[in-house]
Amino acid sequence: MEQIALVHVFEHLYVWEGREAIKRWYEILQPGGRLVIEVPCINKILDLFAKGERDPSLTYYGLYGEQTFGEKEMNHKWCYSYNQLKSVFREAGFKKENIIVTDPVYHKVIRDMRVVGIK
Repeated sequence: MEQIALVHVFEHLYVWEGREAIKRWYEILQPGGRLVIEVPCINKILDLFAKGERDPSLTYYGLYGEQTFGEKEMNHKWCYSYNQLKSVFREAGFKKENIIVTDPVYHKVIRDMRVVGIK
């Protein structure tokens, strides 16, 4: 497989499920293949909150998911820091120099992150 991409999906897994999933995805990626994960970034969310931001879409929804509609599938099970998610990638086999953290392509640059691991 050349690329696996998750955009605002990974935060809906429990931490142990996410670790196992990344290990499995690493195994099935071809050399040079990419794992792309976009999620809310706790570093950005806490910074926004500390600066007084109270827009739920930039703070609470990033942490807990959008729970206003009563759909339990929208709940987040974890909110990663960029260092924590990079660590999970490393544990799965990605080399440190092949893990890149950037602004997201989708959703909110001010709140989210994109982590790319290249096998």
